[in-house]
Amino acid sequence: MINELLSSIELCSGYCSEFPFAPSETYPEYPFSDYSKTPNPLYRAVRNHLRNLELDISNFGTSVWNPLGEFDLINKRIVVKPNWVIHYHALGESIWSVITHPSLIRVILDYIYIATKGNCEVTIGDSPLQRADFDKLVEASRIKELQSYFRDRGLHFEIEDFRLERAIRNKMGGIKTIILSEDPNKSCPINLSDKSLHREVDRSYKRYRVTSYDRREMIKHHRLGHHEYLISTTVLKSDFFINLPKMKTHRKAGITLSLKNLVGINCSKDWLPHHRRGKKSMNSDEYEKFYLFQWLGVVFFEWGEMYKSVLLRVPLILVSKVFWCAHILVRKILRQQYYQEGNWYGNDTIWRTCLDINRIFFHSDQSGKIADGKSPRRYLTIIDGVIGGEKEGPLQPTSIAAGFTVAAFNPAVSDFVAARAMGLDPDKIPIIKNGFSRGPLSIFDKKPEEIIVKSSEESLNTNGIHVKTIRKFEPSSGWKVILHKSRER
Repeated sequence: MINELLSSIELCSGYCSEFPFAPSETYPEYPFSDYSKTPNPLYRAVRNHLRNLELDISNFGTSVWNPLGEFDLINKRIVVKPNWVIHYHALGESIWSVITHPSLIRVILDYIYIATKGNCEVTIGDSPLQRADFDKLVEASRIKELQSYFRDRGLHFEIEDFRLERAIRNKMGGIKTIILSEDPNKSCPINLSDKSLHREVDRSYKRYRVTSYDRREMIKHHRLGHHEYLISTTVLKSDFFINLPKMKTHRKAGITLSLKNLVGINCSKDWLPHHRRGKKSMNSDEYEKFYLFQWLGVVFFEWGEMYKSVLLRVPLILVSKVFWCAHILVRKILRQQYYQEGNWYGNDTIWRTCLDINRIFFHSDQSGKIADGKSPRRYLTIIDGVIGGEKEGPLQPTSIAAGFTVAAFNPAVSDFVAARAMGLDPDKIPIIKNGFSRGPLSIFDKKPEEIIVKSSEESLNTNGIHVKTIRKFEPSSGWKVILHKSRER
């Protein structure tokens, strides 16, 4: 029986560098004959997670151990959701501090095969940023090679870009939008209406923004009493969802783990409020105080982003950059902190968006209908923190060899435990703190202190609020004010 109070932490020294990322040790349940000549500690860590979560525990250590068999996966639809946010690291560092490592996907596919012998439908997919090159993401992750590897062994899976469209920007700043799918069955609009967490603040709906996306499209889907998201039909129709997020700090949300990773089941970023334009005292959260140059920079940038024509776009964006440079210069001269685009601890929007999508996931049936009861969809998350990202995540993180992974049956549980292990205070991170809110459409209706943490490392066995810091992550600059003290524990 699945126990949502259970979570698991495992130390892991590195990734396997040898394709196809097979185990380097002999395990009695392993269904294939190939083994890696280089160490694969992540394979061992995931195997330990499945044991710690007490899946088919009575058969552990035998050839018939079938941990995912507890989910009854034969002839079922399975979605594996890595973090594939972008195909490059914005600062040129390792891509593995930005996206999920393929060796984690490999071990999950092994255990799906053990549970089904190929009698299932598997999709690996995500909805990356509009400018992301999905083919390059797939290439970097060697997913098509894994697809061929498993096809030869009887397990077939599809690779899906959940997005409806992609944007390509030329050297002059012009944008060309490529329609990826016109299939009306690819996605499903779901309106949470007054059950949305945005309902408390939607009197300011005209201020909803997501940088570099059309604000006019945003207010079609988020306004007074109306809050809808465009959810992948593949995800809605799934019976089992395996979430494989990357462990990173985040400029807007403070942290991006299992809860934040579910943004990738939404098919259009135009439908995702990330911040509310303006200063805090105006029921907004873009920045704390009003500064003229900053305001002008935002205004001209938004005007520029509204036009696809280079002749209109480029001059407006150049003017916005002039004002931004002036603003930054003044702040540095005065030695004052400044925030932009909701990249700070005062962001009161992004956590609502993320938790709305999680509430849809956990309380919708396969047609997208919302009910207070739990969805029949089953869930498992394993967070990839072997190499994590700190400071200016999610796109410009500094790589950190965190050396641990976290697993659970609920995203609020996994994220609370992971934040503690990262040396961050989950009570100061709204996306985690509010993930434990009780009431209709709750994500997790127990208290953090009830969480049971298990590990093969005896010293890490504890409960949620007493998780030890394993590797201290430095927060994004806009979050240091409230999170730096928790790093010093």
